[in-house]
Amino acid sequence: MWPTASGRSSASPPEHGAANPWQAAGHEAHVGGGGPVPGCGPADKVATTTTTTAPPVTGVAGVDPAKRPGFLAAVAQVKRLAGSDDRIVRAGREICAEIAAGMDRPAVAANAAYQFSSDSVAVTPAEAEQLVAATEATLC
Repeated sequence: MWPTASGRSSASPPEHGAANPWQAAGHEAHVGGGGPVPGCGPADKVATTTTTTAPPVTGVAGVDPAKRPGFLAAVAQVKRLAGSDDRIVRAGREICAEIAAGMDRPAVAANAAYQFSSDSVAVTPAEAEQLVAATEATLC
């Protein structure tokens, strides 16, 4: 259906050059027709500028930031590990998840050896058990 100048609808489109009833009423023409859209008229156009700054992302999700320094200090007493603090905290978070899930201690220690090791630093089984204990005491 097509609007006519009288406000009624017509089954056939307006002829080329015919007045658009919406424009005749003072509204802007819109692609697709259909009439005025709130917020799209010339009086509704307001220049606005907003600036937002996101806070810097630090830390690891799911880890209490207050526990982080104590955990990193406890880990450093066991072994100097390679990688960023975030990597070490993520490994600790994984250990906490395994403990919370009820995984048996030897399996948690084996996973800790893997989680805390890197290309340049290998964690022994004894060190892994100490790291699990340190993680459980300070991070979990």
